[in-house]
Amino acid sequence: MRFRDTHAVPELLAPAGGPEPFNAALAAGADAIYCALGNDFNARRSAHNFTCETFEAACRAAHLADVRVYVTVNVVIRTCEMPRVLALVRKAWLLGADAFIIQDWGLLMEVRRRFPQMECHVSTQANVHDARGVAWCRDLGVGRVTLSRELSVDEIAMIAREGVELEGFGHGALCFCYSGVCMMSSLKGNRSANRGLCAQPCRLPYELLDGRGRVVSAEGRGRPLCPKDYCTVDDLARLNDAGLGSLKVEGRMKAPDYVHSVVSSYRLALDELAAGRTSTPSESDLIHDRLRRAFNRDFTNSYLDHRSDDDMMSYERSNNRGELVGSVVGSRDLGGGKVRRGGSNGGRARLRSKTFAEIDVLLDRPVGAGDLLELRPQDDSSQFLTAHAPSDALPGDTISCRATRVLPRGSAVRVIRSKRAMDDAARAATGELRPRRGVDVRVVSHLGQPFAVELVCCDGSASARAEGFVVELARTRPVTREDLVEHVGRMGSSPFEPRSFEVELDEGCGMGFSAVHALRARAVEELTRQVEAPVRARAEGLATVPDLRDIELELGNLRGAPATQGAGAAEVCALVDDLDSAEAAVKAGATRLYATPEALRDMDGLVLPGGCVLVPWLDEVCRECDHERLDALVRPGAPCAVGNVSELALAARRGAMAEVRDCIPVHNTSAAVALERAGAAGIWLSPELTLEEGCALARAASVPTGRMVLGRTRAMTSEHCVLQVADRCIHDCPRCALRRRPHSLRATDGSLMPVRTDVHGRSRIYAATPLDATPELPELLAAGMTRFMADCTLLSPDEAASAVGRVAAALKAAQDACRAEHDEVVSLGGLYVLGTERHESRRIDNQLRGRSGRQGDPGESRFYLSMEDDLMRMFASGLAQRIMSSGAYPDDVPLESKMVTRGIAGAQRQVESRNYEIRKNVLKYDDVMTEQREKVYSERRRVLDGEDLEPQIEAFRAQAVSSIVNAGTAEGRPDEWDLDALWDELGRLYPVGLTQDEVVEALGGKDALTSERLIDELSEDVAVAYEDAEARIEANALAHVQLGEEPMRTLERRILLAVVDKRWREHLYEMDYLKEGIGLRAMAQRDPLVEYANEGARMFRAMMEGIREETVEQIFANVARFDAAAQRAAEDGTVEAAQAVAKANATAAAGIRVGQAGGQGRGTVLGDTGQASMEQRVTYSGPSESGEEETSGASSRRASRSGADSGGNRAERRRSRKKRRH
Repeated sequence: MRFRDTHAVPELLAPAGGPEPFNAALAAGADAIYCALGNDFNARRSAHNFTCETFEAACRAAHLADVRVYVTVNVVIRTCEMPRVLALVRKAWLLGADAFIIQDWGLLMEVRRRFPQMECHVSTQANVHDARGVAWCRDLGVGRVTLSRELSVDEIAMIAREGVELEGFGHGALCFCYSGVCMMSSLKGNRSANRGLCAQPCRLPYELLDGRGRVVSAEGRGRPLCPKDYCTVDDLARLNDAGLGSLKVEGRMKAPDYVHSVVSSYRLALDELAAGRTSTPSESDLIHDRLRRAFNRDFTNSYLDHRSDDDMMSYERSNNRGELVGSVVGSRDLGGGKVRRGGSNGGRARLRSKTFAEIDVLLDRPVGAGDLLELRPQDDSSQFLTAHAPSDALPGDTISCRATRVLPRGSAVRVIRSKRAMDDAARAATGELRPRRGVDVRVVSHLGQPFAVELVCCDGSASARAEGFVVELARTRPVTREDLVEHVGRMGSSPFEPRSFEVELDEGCGMGFSAVHALRARAVEELTRQVEAPVRARAEGLATVPDLRDIELELGNLRGAPATQGAGAAEVCALVDDLDSAEAAVKAGATRLYATPEALRDMDGLVLPGGCVLVPWLDEVCRECDHERLDALVRPGAPCAVGNVSELALAARRGAMAEVRDCIPVHNTSAAVALERAGAAGIWLSPELTLEEGCALARAASVPTGRMVLGRTRAMTSEHCVLQVADRCIHDCPRCALRRRPHSLRATDGSLMPVRTDVHGRSRIYAATPLDATPELPELLAAGMTRFMADCTLLSPDEAASAVGRVAAALKAAQDACRAEHDEVVSLGGLYVLGTERHESRRIDNQLRGRSGRQGDPGESRFYLSMEDDLMRMFASGLAQRIMSSGAYPDDVPLESKMVTRGIAGAQRQVESRNYEIRKNVLKYDDVMTEQREKVYSERRRVLDGEDLEPQIEAFRAQAVSSIVNAGTAEGRPDEWDLDALWDELGRLYPVGLTQDEVVEALGGKDALTSERLIDELSEDVAVAYEDAEARIEANALAHVQLGEEPMRTLERRILLAVVDKRWREHLYEMDYLKEGIGLRAMAQRDPLVEYANEGARMFRAMMEGIREETVEQIFANVARFDAAAQRAAEDGTVEAAQAVAKANATAAAGIRVGQAGGQGRGTVLGDTGQASMEQRVTYSGPSESGEEETSGASSRRASRSGADSGGNRAERRRSRKKRRH
């Protein structure tokens, strides 16, 4: 059922990059939330995506609130990754996902084929622009299509007539390029946007140069590829009338305050639209203020009106603009001074010089206390400052802000972060503001009958009834209807809230309200079960995940007998965009000529030599307005290269021989098969594929494959004309003189990317470095690839001839080498395959046999078998053995029998069936380990990425103490507890600073002891002990030399890595040992798989508890070792050397030995503990908030630490912590 079938307005679809934004979206009123499970297969891999545990909890919360959850799998998939991604999809479905957003056509085919019960949505990355493409998706079984951002309202209305639910972008960041066809990030930084690693190069500064190298960009337009953010809050009525089914808010990388502000604003606007109300000016101002005070690059809705003018671009800046609220009217220099920095948690305090100023701001818009203000001078925008609003203020007020320097009058003042929005989002992110689902309540109270409470969800999706005590006559005051409404309606913290009451009550009924409360709680619990029941039932009948071998076998069956694609001759191909280049390419040896639609209009008189084919090279964009010029080029029986699925659908309908361009990414065998079944007669492979991947796909394809081997790769295709950055647009593209001249974009590193704009105003940007893959032709040719292209669209006729000639020469050299090797083998009689044993798999036998006698070449394959082989011994008939032992045949005469061959074939089928069942069972056992792996590896990744571990270590301390105390106080009364043993156990964890008597006295005697109060006291003590340890190691010169500037943070990371690695290895051995013997549980009528899962979960919990305790124990122990090492170094006179090295910050002395100065890498206190893993950190580069390029990751991060008292003894600090806590 589509959302609009039951609702008057589109679904509000919110983003969530993790649990906190998810809770914010729920609280803000989202109808559905899209997010990712794990970090491997989605377009926002660097977000804090969900683990299985957090995802399951999020789905449960969403379903109880009647909110759907969609999982993004919107990246291209490699062949080897297909089993993993199918396992992820299956796992997400079982955990509660309601639909999957998919880009890869191969993955879509596999999911629809294996899991038909799952709802699939086509991602905007799939590049669908028109009704024909949407109809094609509908025929694949897709439930929803996400349209390109570039479509207008009129186009959306036309597409909606196809009856497919449509999802459109409503708010958030705009990509400059059409989604799914952008390769700039991949070409500039080897981070493919199609693989979820976009570095956002479009946000960086560029200069537009003409053919002579002169800058033609207008002043102040330094970011020609940076669009404003999309905002359709004023266009909801138009989108609703057009038939849009879902309104999507972009922002899975955004913080909870952004998600909460934007989603709540659109919720308010959509609710008013559904009610038929028009917002008052004050309500409209509230919505717009809230949107502008969330992150934005200014707003545009140009695409909705079929425009792509300058007003949609943020040329000046790519970071947050906020909302303009006033200007600077005066400022005063307050002088300078010294401020104290650092010193918390035992760190070193530093004094820094700082200047102060007071700035007066005249407001045009209201601000709130604590709002973050940006103050930016008009003449030099790079010299901006930030300050906080001191108090609430209204328009016309003047506020005074503290800053670091004076600013000129007239400087613009903007609110870039709202304190109120952040506070609201902080509450929402905890989950306390989750919406509650409305229920209709029916209470039945008849004398002599059971009291009953019925709860029915308002949408009728679930209901529950609970019956309890028998109703009797009242002994005192009878119960009234109001009493029952009040007490049954108290649903407290449950996920439900009453919307209506129906009470059937006899006169004179009496009852205890505690019994009513208990019955209401049972009804709520039952209704919760009913709401969650559909998810729990999903496992029944759900297919298992195949391995790669099974997928390949099934694809072979889908495809049928593979065509001998290698039988076709290799062809030199050329892509041209004018007649002169076409003629030059043909003369240089091109046998297959591809031409753009514009170039084809001038080629009516082109005479091609015999055997040369002219093929239309259709655009990667095909909107409704493009049909007139593109559809005519798709002719029955003629070849054409299609750039999107709309053109592919048209080619299949007309019987044309469609070749899929590389902008429809084919990165796996399943995608190749899916497109072949859809009518593709050829495939051009993506330049993002490695040589090995390209060769593997060429071997697997049953249609001709090709690859561009020379020329510049197209990096972007944009609806916006890049040339508008020159501020010379005449709004008449056919007559534009600027368009006819060559231009390029110069990046900050000096590289030049050519730019071409067509007659329709669309710009194409090409790679800065030309591709030359001609040296790879021998491998590509050997893999079966037959088409090799030189892209001549940017070349002059002479350059085109040279490029085509180079490809032709390289192809001839590769063919000659291959032919010489072939002739040598043929001259020797061909390949003879001698098999001494039949494999249990027929596929392996056939592959081996197929190595000889290929395509008419001489050769032979023969298997000589022994009757002692396993297959012959177990499955062959006794007749073969009798013939062998009869002596009727000489020993040198081969015995051939169809009876034996048939017996072996039958045996192979039985063995393959058995092996298939074994593999399925292995996968079931592996599923048990998958969640454990994800949790452990995500923990390691956090450490390797340099995340601040202080909060986690704090939790480790508390949990370790709690675990020890609970174990020591589990039995008996407090006066029977063995406190001596408990203190001994705690002493192994950390140096305990409290005695038993002090604790007993502080808690008021042994009778007042409880495990909870003990945990509270000891948790405070271990925290203070940790502060002591941190202070000591911060003051330890040797620690600074060996561990760096922040020794405690480095020590935490190295020890946690070492402990996790050691415990995880031990756990893996234990799980393997468990699996070996778990089958014996079947003798006790227990399912071994269920037992394995339960035992594995118990062992994993024990491992995690051990990690926590050992990490804390080792941190304290290593701090003590550093203390001892420093003392010995002082006695030996090496501490001065260590301090000098630390002061000089020289890394060469990082291995200073304890007790001996010098020595590199030897004698460190920690040795190599955790160091090898620490060196595996990864860094990423991309634009910062200001749009400049920055590097982030482990090497660029510094963990910030919260303040803590560092003075006084341990007892004083314990008291201080207690005061702060209370």
